Amino acid sequence: MLNGIVGDNTHRALNPQEFRAFALVDAYDPLIFINHADSRAGQLFSLAHEVAHIWLGVDELYNDNYLTQSNAPLEVLCNATAAELLVPNAAFIQEWKRSMSTGIGEVQIIAQLAKVFPVSAVTVARRALDAGFIGQAMYDKIADESLKQWEQKESTVSGGNYYNTKQSRLDHRFLARLSASISEGRTTYTQAYRLTGSNRTTFPKLLEAAGCTSFWSLLHQSL
Repeated sequence: MLNGIVGDNTHRALNPQEFRAFALVDAYDPLIFINHADSRAGQLFSLAHEVAHIWLGVDELYNDNYLTQSNAPLEVLCNATAAELLVPNAAFIQEWKRSMSTGIGEVQIIAQLAKVFPVSAVTVARRALDAGFIGQAMYDKIADESLKQWEQKESTVSGGNYYNTKQSRLDHRFLARLSASISEGRTTYTQAYRLTGSNRTTFPKLLEAAGCTSFWSLLHQSL
């Protein structure tokens, strides 16, 4: 699951500094929830972290921030697993040494490798810290600067669009099948509202935004 707001309120974002993701373990249907308000790189790392929790069979609420990483053995293991999935150590060391041979500094190398691997500069810096390529002071500085940049960016973001948010949660193929089911008389509008978390006003616009047959044409067909 992916969501970054409270309910359908586009003006109430879920703060990534409060939680980034959670995992619920189930033998048949495990669940991972990712905070969509986090950065793309942050979402990907959280997903890999929670996958590790699913593999280990342990539920978790993940709210680790850049500067206060947990020392709990399980969290250390899940972070290491996520890092290895996204930034394999052998490939990382090879890329670091190649970049180092060009004569650029550590900060520039970290910025470069954040583009090579699908992670944030903070994750690259953590890899570099663990490998002994940089010290704790440099890691803390990079992490702090990254957090400030993210907060500055978030302060300029508007509330968003209700229909875009809805479409990000509902697959367009699901909406297309739901649209067809209504026209065939197999699904009622009340059921459709409940399935999509919409109502008589928002449902037709949601279908139209997704490129499906409009609500009113479906209604006329069913009469």
